[in-house]
Amino acid sequence: MTEPSPRLGGVPAPLKTAVSEQTALVFQEHEIRTLTEIGFLAAGQGHFTQAEHIFLGLSKLRPQKAFPFIGLAVTYLNQRLAQHAVTLLQATTLTAPQEHEQLQVWLGFALQQAGSPHAAQLILQQFIASSTLSENEPLQQLARGLLAPSRATPSHALHEPNSALPPTQRPL
Repeated sequence: MTEPSPRLGGVPAPLKTAVSEQTALVFQEHEIRTLTEIGFLAAGQGHFTQAEHIFLGLSKLRPQKAFPFIGLAVTYLNQRLAQHAVTLLQATTLTAPQEHEQLQVWLGFALQQAGSPHAAQLILQQFIASSTLSENEPLQQLARGLLAPSRATPSHALHEPNSALPPTQRPL
């Protein structure tokens, strides 16, 4: 298991500004999207160091966007480092309301995985109560799904997909 690299209480320090105005403009949006997809693929396939480097780089290029920090959090969750994900998401401050909302929902999920269901419930309920998104929006649906007790995903199911299946339905 790879440990997170640059440290701020065990996780990378959130960046507040782009390294320079030029670096923020070097990549076009489709290139940023491709890098983000590669980062998530790397995190999902166990290439944690590579995923972390990709998302840290993206956080320098788009410091006021939620997606690089969510990508880092997912990378930590996939390593079973839920507390690192919680610490990162709590330390990240984004001013745009829609970016902040995304972080809050993912913080709720990370808190669930870290074994803090009450804190997760408070964060998710606060998001639902204050969000201007309609109930049909994916972020609202995610938050509501995370609050539904029968839909709660045990942390081992993230890492062992067939563990959520009844024993009789699991592949041998």
